[in-house]
Amino acid sequence: MNIQSNIFSGLVSCIAFVIAINLSGCGSDKAADTLTSSFTNTLTFIPKYENKPLQCFSPFSHQAKIWQYSQLQFFVSEVEVKDQEGQWQTWQFTKNKYQSSEVALLGEYCQNDKIKKQSSHQSRRGNWQLSFEQAIEPSAISQLRFTLGVPFSLNHQNPLLQPSPLNVPNMFWVWHSGHKFFRLDMEEINELDRKDNWQFHLGSTGCKAPSPLRAPKNPCINGNQAKITIDIKTKTQGSGFQSIDVDLTSLFAGFIMTKQNSCQSEPENESCLPLFKVIGLPEPKVQLQSLFTVSHFIKPVSE
Repeated sequence: MNIQSNIFSGLVSCIAFVIAINLSGCGSDKAADTLTSSFTNTLTFIPKYENKPLQCFSPFSHQAKIWQYSQLQFFVSEVEVKDQEGQWQTWQFTKNKYQSSEVALLGEYCQNDKIKKQSSHQSRRGNWQLSFEQAIEPSAISQLRFTLGVPFSLNHQNPLLQPSPLNVPNMFWVWHSGHKFFRLDMEEINELDRKDNWQFHLGSTGCKAPSPLRAPKNPCINGNQAKITIDIKTKTQGSGFQSIDVDLTSLFAGFIMTKQNSCQSEPENESCLPLFKVIGLPEPKVQLQSLFTVSHFIKPVSE
């Protein structure tokens, strides 16, 4: 079903109403701005720990240690919205340096000397916003869903020949395994030589191919493309679209991070199990994910 059929059903009448107000000449600018500002074609993600926004080199305390992330990036694909009539409809990506028509890369990579030097002068880096072809009305949406990962048809192609964002070297394993769908690298902050740096890299495993440099012909045993569904609760009109929190509090809940319990998506690695559960894996058990949650209404963040 075309997204315009339901979610955009009121757009024509809204535009007509704005035109009528403009012709009347009474409070026209304010009324028109109120109506048009309620539509959006962007969706912002915000990493948080204990409800506090994070960015490169933002320290926070967990399990009596101080941490910061050096890389937090993930792929998003197959974004859909559910209208008030219960119909799922595709929300199509625009094309830019962070996203193709099928896949987007969100997050930031902090291990760069230039970025480190500028960290005190820049409020945000990387890309935390999805852009779409269609503008939608938040009050017309009841749910949002997307895939945390890269579709199998794109996951095992030559990254040297792939368009952005599937050509990022540190988000790729080998052709055999494909891309890292979610990458989180944590650094412990202390004055000691020994630090418990920790990693969580999500990707496909159990992929059958003649060699690591050959792509599998069939889907991997553990695809690990997590299907994320989020309830959207609209509050007020004209306040912009809701942002999506990347809740590291939920990911780390009850988890003691050390070098020894990093996770590279190995199915036999017990350290991976609680992390998988937070993102709704494994399927088809359809675990309820808790990594992505709806935040309060905020104005969309521009590039």
